[in-house]
Order: sequence, then structure tokens, then C-alpha cells
Amino acid sequence: MKTKFAGLFLVATLIFVSSSCSAAGKGTVERIKVHGKCLEGNLEGDSPDRDVSIYLPASYASEKTRHYPVIYMLHGFTDSDDKWFGFTKHWINLPEVLDKTFGEPGTREMIVVMPNAFTRYQGSMYSNSVTTGNWEDFIVRELVPYIDAHYRTFSQAASRGLAGHSMGGYGLCASACGTPMFSRASMCSAPVAWRFPTRESRQDPRKPRPSRTLRKWTRPIS
Repeated sequence: MKTKFAGLFLVATLIFVSSSCSAAGKGTVERIKVHGKCLEGNLEGDSPDRDVSIYLPASYASEKTRHYPVIYMLHGFTDSDDKWFGFTKHWINLPEVLDKTFGEPGTREMIVVMPNAFTRYQGSMYSNSVTTGNWEDFIVRELVPYIDAHYRTFSQAASRGLAGHSMGGYGLCASACGTPMFSRASMCSAPVAWRFPTRESRQDPRKPRPSRTLRKWTRPIS
């Protein structure tokens, strides 16, 4: 049931735009390390060199001049990228879900990136903190530029999206609402009470509320 639910969520997240055709076959997975200056000196003592799993669609190796949209997928509390990407047995194998999704006729292929946010106390919450390090800044200021520099991506925000599960949904809210780096967002099993509106925010119409702000991320990725 969980696998089916996760598959439906990822299909909803990833099937944004139709194209004339989709390459058959399986994608490839790379697991790399990305150094985060924003994570240096965190009080938990976690390494600033973070594992990052990257799914490259089936056509990536053969179509050398082709560029791709990117989804940054944020895993949940107690999870890690190696579990989601099949290196460790888990309730989901994301590359298998993506192969099936992108194998459907008319589905546009994308690169999918997941950083490992498992920390000493099982999760960073993707927030800026002296305890865990500045995770929001790491994703926006370091991880995204690194991926754009080393992979054939479309580097504009219109072709970059965020997806999050559980803790990742919280991180999605913080990152998507706080930066123009991402144009679309989709969450699953996220904390619904991410931030209660304060009396000040209710009285000041210029202060965006998350529920309103997130509505603009319902259109296809370019």
C-alpha cells in the first residue's frame, strides 16, 4: 500500500509535461558527495560532505546534447537517500518508480536529486540551524549550483521543482516560499501546520501566508 501511495505521489509530482516520446529502458543512479560550507561547524558534529543520490533518465547517456528539468526530492525524518534509491532495502525504490513513470508514453524525462539529510539525531528538517547546520542554504546556494554545473540541466527556475515527503514537506515549504530558485512544489504527508499565521501577519496583507504562496506551484515544469 505504501509503495502504491508513493508511486501515485511521485507520478503526480513528476508527470508535469507531455512530450512527443519517452525513451525506453532504465535510468542510471549516481551517488556523489557534495561539500557544504553552509554545514561546516554544526554542533551535532555531522560531516559537511553530504551524500547525494542522482537519478539520470534512460536517454541521458545517449543524447549527449539534451538538457533536462530537475526535481529535488527531500526525504523524510529517519530516512536517507540510500534507502530511497535502493542501496538499502526500504519500502520504496525510487529509481524503479521513476523508470516506470518515465516509461509511460508521452511522459517527459527529468533528473531527480536527493540529498542525504539524515543527521546524528535522524533528520535536519532542512532548516538553518547552528545545531544541524544551515541546510536550507546548503540546498539553495550550494547543491542546486553544483548540480547545474556538473549535469545537463535547464538552469532556470521554470525547469526546477521541489518535492518532499514528511520532513521533506516541511523543508519544501521553507525553501520554496523563501527563494525564487524553484518554480513548482509538491508535498506528501507533510506537516500541515507548518506555520500558524500570527496576529501581525493576519493584519498585514503584504506578509504572504504559506498556503497562499504555494498555490502558484501547481503548473507544469517547463
